[in-house]
Amino acid sequence: MGDSPLFTALLLAGIALVTVSLLLRLQRYRRRQRGKPMAQAQRQAGPSRAAPTEVNRWEVQMHETARELMAQLDSKISVLRAMVAEADRAAARLQRAQAGVDPDIETADQRPVDPDEVAMLADYGHSAVEIAQRLGRPVGHIEEILSQRGRS
Repeated sequence: MGDSPLFTALLLAGIALVTVSLLLRLQRYRRRQRGKPMAQAQRQAGPSRAAPTEVNRWEVQMHETARELMAQLDSKISVLRAMVAEADRAAARLQRAQAGVDPDIETADQRPVDPDEVAMLADYGHSAVEIAQRLGRPVGHIEEILSQRGRS
């Protein structure tokens, strides 16, 4: 099949077609390059002089917007935390009311009092009544802790 004149003619025609196609593409590429010498120089040198000021202004605006959004989110998160804490307190009061306990009495009596915390508050000059109010404990209990501290 390699000796056939038809095969040789088709092979030469194919090679000629590919060569012509590549030459046409090369010619179009060179025309584009000649038509845009300034654009190519700008691409090599970097962005134009007018763009950085606009880009910088846009970037500053984006940072300011991000800061404002973060501040809004932080304030909303703090409000949400306060609301969750209030809801927890309300749920605890409701549970105490359902159990038949006076709902206005705090459950602080159920957790142990840290004598170091009582001592620290006393060292800061708070009276036994103020400490009892802060910790939600009876005054007598706070006075007992303070008296034990004075003995040791």
